[in-house]
Order: sequence, then structure tokens, then C-alpha cells
Amino acid sequence: MTKKSIIGSIVCIGILVILVIIVLGSIGGKSSQGDLYYDEDFSYGESAGVDSLGIAGAGLTEQASKRTMVAPAPTFDTSASDDTTQGQERLIIKTGTIAIVVEEVGLAVEQVQRFAESHNGFVVSSNAYNTGIAPRAEITIRVPVETFD
Repeated sequence: MTKKSIIGSIVCIGILVILVIIVLGSIGGKSSQGDLYYDEDFSYGESAGVDSLGIAGAGLTEQASKRTMVAPAPTFDTSASDDTTQGQERLIIKTGTIAIVVEEVGLAVEQVQRFAESHNGFVVSSNAYNTGIAPRAEITIRVPVETFD
């Protein structure tokens, strides 16, 4: 190699290194939207419908599932005295989980719904899936703590 070709190779490598640094710097740069933002078009979950087993989804309408959900930050009054918190009733929440294998998934979901209603409760969400080896369902119910056990 001649001296001219060596210098040309070094200049080309230098230019490539500079271009790589510029490209990586522009990719890793901060967004103009800042660290906290939300997408107006983002929707939580799919619209509720009836699945292949004929069981309704979580009970959301298509319009409700496309709303942007942003909660305002809570504010706290640090000047409040302890007397106001002593009169408040505490909320007791118990959580239970059960997994069972049944032959008729749709029938089992209906039975869980009736169980919740008979214990003064209600269905929070219900999803059935007909994928994989066997159909399956997930159902979340809420019942008063007095009837939980």
C-alpha cells in the first residue's frame, strides 16, 4: 500500500466513526414530548364482545374501551389533625384465587356468576378463551367480606 492509500483509509474510517456517533446520538436523544406523556389514541384492552363460547367480555362498550384513562395526581392535606382520620371506617379487602378443571367452561362461568349474585356480589370481569389445547376462562367477582369465607 502506498502512503496516499493509507491516509485515505484512515480518513474514511474517521468519517465512518463520526457518522456512527451522530446517528447513535440522534437515536438515543430525548423525546420532545418529555419523559411523561400519553397517547390520545391509545385504548386499554379490546372492545368487549361475545367470544366463541357465547360469554360476554368485561362488560365494556366499544366506546368505553377507547377512552384515554388518565387519573389526576392525588393531593394530601398535611395540616389535617389526627381526629379526622380516627372517625373513618376501614375497608377490609380479602383476595382469593381458585383454579379448577371442568368439562364445560361456559357452564362453570355461569355457575360462578350465579354464586356471586346469590352472595350479594357481582362480576367484575369475565373472559373466555378458545385457544390452545382446551378452552379456558377467567372470571373476577366481588362479594361482601361477610360472605367471603
